[in-house]
Amino acid sequence: MFNPNNLGSRGRSPGTHVPQSSVLVLQRRVHPDAVADTGMRPANGLRRPDDHPTSTLPAWLLRAVTGICVLLVAYVFVRHGLAENLPAMADSVVRWLDLLIVLLLALDILPLYRHRRTWYHVWRDTWFDAVLLVAAMAASTHQSWGAVFVLLRQTVHYGRRGAFSAFTDSLSRRPITLLAASFAALIGMGTVLLMLPAATTDGRGVPVTNALFTATSATCVTGLAVMDIGSVLTRFGQIVLLVLIQLGGLGIMTFYAGLASALGVRLSIAQRRSLSVAVEEPRSIELARTLRYIILLTVLSELVGAALLYTRMSPRFATPGESLFAAVFHSISAFCNAGFGLFPDNLVSFQNDWLVNLTIIGLIVLGGIGFSVAHELLSRETFKRSPRALWRQVTTHTRIVLGTTGILIALGTGLFLLLEYNNALVGLSGGTKFLASLFQAVTPRTAGFNTVSLASLQPLTILIWVLLMFVGASPGGTGGGIKTTTAAVLLLAVRSQIRGRDEVEFAGRTIPKETVFRATAIVTLSALAVMAAFSALLVTEQQPFAALLFEATSAFGTVGLSTGITPLLGVIGKLALAVLMYVGRIGPLTLVLAMRTRERTALIAYPSARIMVG
Repeated sequence: MFNPNNLGSRGRSPGTHVPQSSVLVLQRRVHPDAVADTGMRPANGLRRPDDHPTSTLPAWLLRAVTGICVLLVAYVFVRHGLAENLPAMADSVVRWLDLLIVLLLALDILPLYRHRRTWYHVWRDTWFDAVLLVAAMAASTHQSWGAVFVLLRQTVHYGRRGAFSAFTDSLSRRPITLLAASFAALIGMGTVLLMLPAATTDGRGVPVTNALFTATSATCVTGLAVMDIGSVLTRFGQIVLLVLIQLGGLGIMTFYAGLASALGVRLSIAQRRSLSVAVEEPRSIELARTLRYIILLTVLSELVGAALLYTRMSPRFATPGESLFAAVFHSISAFCNAGFGLFPDNLVSFQNDWLVNLTIIGLIVLGGIGFSVAHELLSRETFKRSPRALWRQVTTHTRIVLGTTGILIALGTGLFLLLEYNNALVGLSGGTKFLASLFQAVTPRTAGFNTVSLASLQPLTILIWVLLMFVGASPGGTGGGIKTTTAAVLLLAVRSQIRGRDEVEFAGRTIPKETVFRATAIVTLSALAVMAAFSALLVTEQQPFAALLFEATSAFGTVGLSTGITPLLGVIGKLALAVLMYVGRIGPLTLVLAMRTRERTALIAYPSARIMVG
């Protein structure tokens, strides 16, 4: 509790007079009740759940609405997901019930605007409810799907009230395990949804092995496909795939926490500890701001990307709605570094379109460099500084990420142009050859799009691309691989050994030995994982050696590039790649830590031993 007598120990002399008004101000800042009374936010930046009411209907009526929503969503699942024919009377009843609960949602939200001082305060607290209300009204008038959005709103409403805090706290005590389990759960849900008859154009659903492979590929933002996404999957199946890509790219925990932060929901200490691991933000006070930035950057980037792509893709579709969906699909797929496309030839038909190529490249790089790096470079504070002042203030981590990314892109562009000039690039103009080389140098960084056929690449090009895919993207982003910083730390360690230095140094900073040990463990475990899956493919598949190695590395790096043999793999081969995609997305070292029962701290230290290596 605050004690005015302690002010002397905080830089004031004991005899300093402290005005009573100052004491009252400090007390109002720290007292929880005062926060509620004045509308001030707590120190962690998140509003209290009961700062302002976000509902006007009685609790018993809200519970009844939630129960009806569950029944209606179950009906939607059976009627549209399983494609079961139900009595016409049931359809009429469901339609009226759907309209009724959407009306109740409107009656629950709209009266809030009468009791607030300004509409801004209401919008700040209920913007998410308002968006869902509009979506529910549109869905209810179209196919009686308004209950889906009303149920989502009710779930968020109860989450605001802390109804799930005990459950989430119990899971948050082991953040790494929760991270791995959340991806596994999302893969399971995606597999079930893709197996529904409504997911495919032939009405039979995706077979279980292909559904598991596709759901894993989408959740792990890989892009390897065993079927033509544009022609085999219905719009429902493509939306399922798109949701898996979006949630998998951000991570379920990050998505949930970002949404909770935007809604002003207070997170517990255990939840904040888990999210600090997920978003790699150790500063608790900055966690809410970081989460809001991640959501905002993702939404804005994907909207801008979709708008640019729409201008080029609209002539290829019959209706504006189909064009808009294709633009949004490719924008999200590119930002999340997934590589899924709706066109049979991926993006080969756009190989000379500079706008499409540069838009996809920009989204891939922005999503792949990591949100912490993007925050250092793209924010209101950084826009006020000159480029030189900004570069002096960026962290060593950002310098390594940008330097490694730039070197890999430049090196990849030059090598692809040199090696494939008279092979995969033959027949193209000079400008198109450079653009295709630049595009193919960026996509091995876990994206997976291609504008040239990869089936006829030179053996040396395949080897170089295997190395680029193994490195992958940067930490804290939407891509996989061992990460650019891991490769950079190992190369810096080699440089230090060659120079006879005991410490690993970069840009006037010393890299801790623990970081070097961790990088060594990540590379070793990653190589073992790729070799294990590659060995399984060699035993079970009758495909060329180089193609199988390319496929295995593409799966581990969550890249998605393929020489065209993915649909030809057997069940064991597909399962081996699915496991490798999961390991690559979670990270082999993270997965090992998740399986460890408990942390052990050594209580004794053994004498040093001299071992000859090399």
